[in-house]
This record gives sequence, structure tokens and C-alpha cells, in this order.
Amino acid sequence: MTPASGAPFSFGDLVVHVPQGGSDARRGVGIIAELRRSDCRVLYPRTGTSLWSALKDLRPARPGETEGSLEGLIFDLVELLGAKELEATPLPGGRCRLLLSHGPLPPASVDRVRDMLGERLSSYLIRPQGMRRIQTFLELVE
Repeated sequence: MTPASGAPFSFGDLVVHVPQGGSDARRGVGIIAELRRSDCRVLYPRTGTSLWSALKDLRPARPGETEGSLEGLIFDLVELLGAKELEATPLPGGRCRLLLSHGPLPPASVDRVRDMLGERLSSYLIRPQGMRRIQTFLELVE
């Protein structure tokens, strides 16, 4: 996603946590789930964990790190739906439950989500959230 302001990152961006002075990227690729002026919450959907990190301790994920990954798929869904909130919960059997909160959903978007996910889509639920917001619940098979 393209930053809305002069910020280096935006909600939904794929990032790798690299503490200053180190090259420790053991956590792998994460997704920015909340963003403030100088820090953000990075969500790791495979483990269902997150951490708050200073923006200076992050770098954009490289295409080779995200190609064909669950994180890359979630990034694409955030962009397609115009999501403003994201939560991910790992489930037994290599499944992942996603909750995306977004604005109005044109009917064609539903088909695009189904096409994008293909065989990975296990369940799909859309419900009103209130105040012109929609929640999309997806259960994916990795």
C-alpha cells in the first residue's frame, strides 16, 4: 500500500522487524495492523502474535520473502477490500481465520475475493459492523 502521508509505511504493509544495530529478522514477515506516528503494531498471522515496534526498526518485506505466502495473500486482500482493521487467528490443521473491517463492498469484490483465494478459501462471511462499516470473516487453508 502507498503511504497516505509522508510516513514510511501504511496500514497493511508487509514488513520485517530489524532492530537497530542488528540483523535479527527471525520473526519473518509481518503485517502492519495499527499505525501511529512513530511506531506500529506488526501482526504475525501464522502465530497469531503481534509486537509494537518503532518504525525505524522496520524494513519493507522483499518480494522474494512474500511471494506465494499467507502474508502476501493477506496484503492483497487488505488492498482489494480497502480494509482499515485486520486481525488474524491461527487455527488447528494449518488454517487461519481473518477478520477484515472495511467500507461498502461492491458485489464484484465478493467474486474477486473468491477467485483470488481459490481452493484456500474454507469459509466466507460478510456482516454489517455499523456506521457504514462491513466485516469480512475468512477462513483459509494454508
